[in-house]
Amino acid sequence: MAFFIRAEHRIWCGDLRWRTYERRPSLFALRSEALGLGANYTVRSPLFPGAIGFLVAEQLDLKESFHSLMLAVASTFGPRYYGEYEVGLDQFWVVATDDTGRPLPGSDTIYRDETIAAVRSGFEGFTFERRDILSRAEFETLQAGLPDAPLSVRSTSLRPVYLAAAATLTLALGVAEGTHVYHKHQQELVRARARQAMLHSPTKPKPAPEAPSTPPTIQPSAWVKACVSAVPSAAFHRGWVVAGVLCADDKTTVSWARRGGSLSDAPPGDITNNGNIVDDALPLLVAPGVPEEQDNTLEERDLFGFLQAAGAPAQINRSPVTLMIGNRRLPMTTTSATFAWPGDPMAVRWDQFKGLRMIEMKRAYLGSEAGPTLGAWQFKVSFTEPVVQPVTKGKAS
Repeated sequence: MAFFIRAEHRIWCGDLRWRTYERRPSLFALRSEALGLGANYTVRSPLFPGAIGFLVAEQLDLKESFHSLMLAVASTFGPRYYGEYEVGLDQFWVVATDDTGRPLPGSDTIYRDETIAAVRSGFEGFTFERRDILSRAEFETLQAGLPDAPLSVRSTSLRPVYLAAAATLTLALGVAEGTHVYHKHQQELVRARARQAMLHSPTKPKPAPEAPSTPPTIQPSAWVKACVSAVPSAAFHRGWVVAGVLCADDKTTVSWARRGGSLSDAPPGDITNNGNIVDDALPLLVAPGVPEEQDNTLEERDLFGFLQAAGAPAQINRSPVTLMIGNRRLPMTTTSATFAWPGDPMAVRWDQFKGLRMIEMKRAYLGSEAGPTLGAWQFKVSFTEPVVQPVTKGKAS
């Protein structure tokens, strides 16, 4: 259940369950998610675009001014921050931010003394420029200087929807009864005119079938955004912690590592490593689209140069392939590359590199799973381009 701290002109709230969405979900989808979390309110904030919080509380006065304690702390300290605040007896509230200042999964949650060590272990894959561990008194002092982080709070109850639907249905029935005869008469007139037109019109040849349109392609930036959005917002689940995320083709695999829990409490998925790892495979939902021509102008050389300048050089491999198009053999060159991107992958305009295809994207969160690339997104990409054949000029006669 959420906790509330009343100040002079605002009410702080914390211990919410946050979810990020690529597209705004419907009311019924939100209500289904809320029922699964035991929540009866949803919240939104302009400080956390694309995210919706689920709040568990008995009864709230929606006229009150509610503010997110997590977003206020994140706005104050910015990127790469870890805060661990005492909020009760053997209870600690945690907030952590990534390289862009957005809250990391596992933030805005209260943990007990016996689980806080696993929480700290789960954040080992991130680099924090500042760490604060505050007592209850120090936390109360911090609250006085925090900026506003207003929340828009809504109940998940469908009662207002049912009342509006009932009123609309009553009105619709009254109107439908009066217009039914009129519409039926109009339909008969339309049918009669159509029959007369068919009898008096000459036979026209059937139009040639339209050529099938090119199916929309999946753009690299949309694929990367879908992969990042697939990362669970809650990094801890009853003694299990997110160990890594792997996106390949149209599938995402989230690996959970046991940290004090048991298989009876584990998330769904395939059991590996003698029951210490669970791999949960999910579909990768990517919105197809067509790139803008002005954005699709850079070549593979530009990408590799950009990576070198950013301190993330790629390992490059080129190999020839031959494609059969009808009865023709088309020689092609495929360039594959792997690199580790330490920053926010959604901040890069991947669509501007012509011919770029995302093959794999993964991130390890635990030191035992990652090695030297701990915390960075590891990419595997490819470019495919036709081989330009030399043109032989004939002799002039």
